[in-house]
Amino acid sequence: MPDGLADLTSIEDPYLDIEQAVAPSGIRFVYAPAPSAKTFSIKIRVRAGTLAETDESAGVAHFLEHYLFTDSRLNNKSSYLELIKEQGGAGNGATSSLETIYYAKVPSAKAEWIGKMFGKMLLNRTFEQERVEQIRKPVLLEIGQPGITDYLQQTGIFKIVFPDFLAIPDFWQSEFGLEPNKSSGFDTEINTLTINAQDLKKFYAEYYHPGNITVYFAGKFDLTAMKAIAHKWFASTPARTGKSVEQKATAFRKAPYIRTS
Repeated sequence: MPDGLADLTSIEDPYLDIEQAVAPSGIRFVYAPAPSAKTFSIKIRVRAGTLAETDESAGVAHFLEHYLFTDSRLNNKSSYLELIKEQGGAGNGATSSLETIYYAKVPSAKAEWIGKMFGKMLLNRTFEQERVEQIRKPVLLEIGQPGITDYLQQTGIFKIVFPDFLAIPDFWQSEFGLEPNKSSGFDTEINTLTINAQDLKKFYAEYYHPGNITVYFAGKFDLTAMKAIAHKWFASTPARTGKSVEQKATAFRKAPYIRTS
């Protein structure tokens, strides 16, 4: 073997202990134990992002992300994020075009606690208008209040001045042949003003079904105990069908991807 090169046979496979499982309901689990770690991380991935929205429902995926971190079953109107912080951890959520994720990292001693907590947070939820109103303000603080230009764009006045055939395709259209997201920024901001509990309930029922959910457990944890938690708090949810956001294949071409303006 040449000097300076490692013997690959002596390197431990970092994926050797990773296990994957699929419950009868369709929910997926990934276990990645790391006995030497000092923390435990959990992540829930739901195939339900902004591409699942229409112009009329723009903003509902992100609004639902915020809503699920709250719960009327929690004492003193606290949130799951506040409870995680009290236990020495940190968590958050993120909504992209294809998916919404919920994640947290806690001390390893709290691994089983956060596993149960996330199961309670995600599944079998109810939707109350009072709680929706409480969440609306922080959501708008994050995405911004709609302005006069947003309303003008929504009315179609801009379409008259700047018709579609004059619009310059964005990078994903010109280079990869992908259609733009239907949920434009101004629709999201304006719709967020009127999203209600029924809107969230409908989106949750359509997209938050077991076949769309993957749960990741990583770090220091008892594998047997975590599998029991996964079975009780996640896998026990009844199987049901629903919608999914599918990623469209990009256009293939042999020429280099170059764009100039």
